[in-house]
Amino acid sequence: MPKPNDMPAFPSSNDVKIGNMGTSGHPGMTLRDWFAGKALSYLVSRVNSGTYSSDDIDITGRLCYQFADA
Repeated sequence: MPKPNDMPAFPSSNDVKIGNMGTSGHPGMTLRDWFAGKALSYLVSRVNSGTYSSDDIDITGRLCYQFADA
């Protein structure tokens, strides 16, 4: 859910056509979503290294957005 004043990341005004479908640009994801994705990469790396328990997966989304909001 976007927060007030959350600017778009990677907007595009380019026309895109794929098959029969086309679009005239895209607003991009929000900066909050971008930072949450970066936090997800970090948390996943902790799972693979054994320092982040797979039992904690259910809270990962909330954690990502807490990192992004910080």
